[in-house]
Amino acid sequence: MSISKSMKLEELRIEFAKPICICKACPSYPKEGAAFCRAGKSEKEIQKEYCICYRCWVYRSDGLKGEFFCAEGKAREDFWEEIKKKEKDIK
Repeated sequence: MSISKSMKLEELRIEFAKPICICKACPSYPKEGAAFCRAGKSEKEIQKEYCICYRCWVYRSDGLKGEFFCAEGKAREDFWEEIKKKEKDIK
């Protein structure tokens, strides 16, 4: 994991999720990438066999719903927009 001071909070969340996510153990894994629920869908074509996202710590800690984030994209596109809005309201 390579972390720099210029990384944004969302980028940090993705980097911290990668080592603990279980994407690589999934039968539908596209052979590259990780933490698709946070990073977004894979550029590779996904052969949907079975999804194990619901078993992952990242999935549970983020309170996610759904499956096949590798094919469908981020789980919570609006999550960070809500946080940014709250930060502006506080300032």
